[in-house]
Amino acid sequence: MQKRSGGTREKLLAAARECFAKKGFNSTTVEDIVESAGVARGTFYIYFANKEAIFKDIYELMQKELFAQVSSPHCGRIYRKIASANRGYLEKYQQFKDVHKVLTEVCNQNPDFFAEVKRLRYNFIEKIVNNITKGVEKGIYRKIDNPLLYAYALGGMVDNFANIWFVNGEPTGQKPFEMEEVVKCLSDIWYTALVPDDKSLRESEEC
Repeated sequence: MQKRSGGTREKLLAAARECFAKKGFNSTTVEDIVESAGVARGTFYIYFANKEAIFKDIYELMQKELFAQVSSPHCGRIYRKIASANRGYLEKYQQFKDVHKVLTEVCNQNPDFFAEVKRLRYNFIEKIVNNITKGVEKGIYRKIDNPLLYAYALGGMVDNFANIWFVNGEPTGQKPFEMEEVVKCLSDIWYTALVPDDKSLRESEEC
């Protein structure tokens, strides 16, 4: 399906995201989307083949913005770099929490889409692996024999925590977590896992 730039396509994307958030993926129809966007049904098919296609575009946009947080050159003290990346990822995850809520529903009924999700998710893992490998080569991080394992463990920790916090709404019945305390907690774990015990890089400049 050919993509065209312009306001109509953006209105359809925004309307679809709103409808999916309110009604879920299965209960949302193309009619719901075009009515919310204020366009004719035929206009929808100029831009998208079906509602699966429009959700795929929404998901890919979200992934692009999340990936930018992992890829950004967070310069400065090593601990601040870790914290900056984690904060950026959490803030973007919160911004797209409605998409994450729908994602499980879509993946459960569409194996091909689930395979695409895993492929895109692995891009995150590869980026973390590259960052760890470079840190080891520069002597910033401890010697790590299996960077892929560390990437899955540390990246998965942040991603799963974000899902529990923003999508599941936990903890319930308790004082809500503050963003900065969450960033500190997760970044402390990253730092402890990666930085040698004999280094004090919280105060050293690395870029």
